[in-house]
Amino acid sequence: MVFWALLCALPSGLQPATLAQESNATCQPRFAWADNSLGQSPCIVAPYLESQCFTNGLCRLNPQAGQYYEAPSGAYANPCECNTVAYSLVSACGACQGAIYLTWPARTVNCNATADSQFSGLPQAPPLGTAAPPWAFLGLGIDDTWNGEASYINATASQSDLPLGT
Repeated sequence: MVFWALLCALPSGLQPATLAQESNATCQPRFAWADNSLGQSPCIVAPYLESQCFTNGLCRLNPQAGQYYEAPSGAYANPCECNTVAYSLVSACGACQGAIYLTWPARTVNCNATADSQFSGLPQAPPLGTAAPPWAFLGLGIDDTWNGEASYINATASQSDLPLGT
């Protein structure tokens, strides 16, 4: 099995909202429904959203050892990583590669103690060059994980008027 982790490099002088995101993660064709309105996979959209919490930065998905995307920690345990939209996108990215994904409590173990209620949406609008797919705004499943079935069913929902976090 191929294993992945999200890494963010911080090149000086670059603004994340204007950068194209890179990913070595390739979704299986049966996950084309998870692409956003711009044809970007969840493995491209997640780094776009997560890069917003850095003054200068580029996030990209690169192969690493492990079976899932690890929980953010340190400076990466921030509102851009610790929200249910980013969680859903990272989970879908893992799923579309045939990997497993963490539960919400495991993903947010290093986040603010009130992450369950505080970060149920995005902390800010998506940056230029991307769009969050509507299924990423759905609530968690009853088992506190990304609900892939509900996401698939709602994949064609309108992408306008998406809520921002509190």
